Amino acid sequence: MQKTRAFIAIPVEGEVRAALTELQARLKNPAANIRWMNPDALHLTLAFLGDIPAEKTPALGAALDENVSHLKSFPLRIQGVGVFGRRDKPGVVWAGVAETPDLLTLRERVARAVAAANIPFAARRFRPHLTLGRFKTPARATPIFPAMEKENDAVYGEIRVEAVELFKSELKPAGAEHTSLHRAALV
Repeated sequence: MQKTRAFIAIPVEGEVRAALTELQARLKNPAANIRWMNPDALHLTLAFLGDIPAEKTPALGAALDENVSHLKSFPLRIQGVGVFGRRDKPGVVWAGVAETPDLLTLRERVARAVAAANIPFAARRFRPHLTLGRFKTPARATPIFPAMEKENDAVYGEIRVEAVELFKSELKPAGAEHTSLHRAALV
């Protein structure tokens, strides 16, 4: 049985992507040893599915269409930066996403679609964010914090959520490569 490493997300494009690319440049510090995300791959993950049977992806696409097609598109504000993990051992640098009722409803509908396609999904606490980079050496994180503190309240713009996408993720030496398998549009 062929497996596909998959996730469902909202892609980030346009002016917000450009603003986050500039943010990454301001935060870069070689001493911090961070692997930065490719700006073209920036996204808000709604559900990470891991390895799923490849033959389930069409059913999942159909379930996504059924569960999100009647939802209205909505704006999301991207604001602030932070890290996941303790300050002395962080794992991820992120840009914040305002948690709104529309976003929570969308995530619930995505979880329903995953269940309808009979794909196991451990629905952990949802912490909306955009991963900007991952620490390769967490013990060397300290140099990035002064630059992050200057960005705490910065607003990087709004994205319009018009669709969710089912992505295939392939791990490569240069980082993960994402391919869209299905796009489910909101109204």
